[in-house]
Amino acid sequence: MLMTMTTSRRLALFKRTLDSLRENVIDLYSFVDRCLVIDDHSDRCDVDEMHGYFDRYLPSIKLTIIGNSVDNQWRHVNSMNMWLDAIRDEQLVFHLEDDWGFMPPRRFVLDWAVNVLQTHNWVAQACFRAVTDRITKPHPDETFWVDCLENYPPDPNRKSPWHWPSRFTLNPAVTRVAVITGLGQFKPVSGFERVFGLKMVEAGYTTVYHPQGFCQHIGAELSAYEINGSTR
Repeated sequence: MLMTMTTSRRLALFKRTLDSLRENVIDLYSFVDRCLVIDDHSDRCDVDEMHGYFDRYLPSIKLTIIGNSVDNQWRHVNSMNMWLDAIRDEQLVFHLEDDWGFMPPRRFVLDWAVNVLQTHNWVAQACFRAVTDRITKPHPDETFWVDCLENYPPDPNRKSPWHWPSRFTLNPAVTRVAVITGLGQFKPVSGFERVFGLKMVEAGYTTVYHPQGFCQHIGAELSAYEINGSTR
């Protein structure tokens, strides 16, 4: 399976994310044999360090890095459209950003997501973050939580990310590629994930979440959006 990452001038966080994968995801090598990094304006030295990290610590995973040369407020949207183009020939893809840590203890992680996607054809993403709040509920088979869409019907005017129908997510998840690439490109608008999520719900798919969660956000105080003066 292909693992994909987006990163932007945050090499230390990039390494922390990968360290946590190596240390805590037992089945990483059972599923992942390739990694595609979409990099937003890291300098040459940092790109070389990314290659060196994989050569030293993840030699069985083939790394490819492609650069996002767009230099405007929608640069992350452009990175995600590059992602859509790059994954079209895959069936499943494991995607994460450069600021997530997988927590101990060491566990089988990817196996859970792949099993959920193979068993439930209406699931577009199996997310490793726990989201167990008032707008989610346990699924009857008890292996994941799902949005209460009956309580929060699709509403294009709803801005809060926690109320996005389906919550299409860029949090760490395994994604069913044919569903996502069939929805068209991400639009250069504020809250582009929410807009994309609405299309996913209309197509009959949703994102589900692990009951306890495997990961947590480790992002720096200054986000990649702020570093680059761009718009989410």
